[in-house]
Amino acid sequence: MIVRKEEMEHEVRHEMRGGDGDILMTFALPVKYLEGKGRGFNLMRVNPGCSVGEHPHEGEMEIYYVISGELAGKDNGEDVVLRAGDVMLCQNGGSHGVKNLTDEPADVLAVILYV
Repeated sequence: MIVRKEEMEHEVRHEMRGGDGDILMTFALPVKYLEGKGRGFNLMRVNPGCSVGEHPHEGEMEIYYVISGELAGKDNGEDVVLRAGDVMLCQNGGSHGVKNLTDEPADVLAVILYV
C-alpha cells in the first residue's frame, strides 16, 4: 500500500495542547491502517515561536523523530534540546512538549501507539 503525499490530509492546530501559535499537522497514514495499535502517524511542522504544550500520555506512548530543525523540549519536566535525527520517547504515564526557539521551521514525525 502506498499513500501519496498529495493524498494526505492536513490540519492546522491552534495552541496545540496549550502551546503557542499554530502547528501544521499532516496525517501521513490514516488511523484505520494502524489496525487498532495506535492513533497517529503524523508529520508536524513547528514554525518559529510555536510549540506543542507539555502534555501527558496515559495508555499510550508517543515517539517524536526530528526530521529537520531544532526544538527546545520538555521530557517528563526536564529541559532538553532536540536536533535533526534525535528521537524523544514519551512512555505511558510520562509527559512531553516542544517549542521552536529558532528562526527556522522544524519538522517532526509523531507516532502514537497504544500500550
